[in-house]
Amino acid sequence: MAEVSTFYSVNEAKRPASERRYHDNDKCGPGSEIKLEDRQVGTNGYDRSKDCQKLD
Repeated sequence: MAEVSTFYSVNEAKRPASERRYHDNDKCGPGSEIKLEDRQVGTNGYDRSKDCQKLD
């Protein structure tokens, strides 16, 4: 696993609260699709992405 600083998409706020996720792995498919300019540092209180969890 290539752990990176936690980040989330600025667009997470558009999703239902129960579906908002943060990422912390550079191999995460959904996380890698987030454009750099749309990334925010941190977790913002969101749950960790299931894809990132699987990559542990």
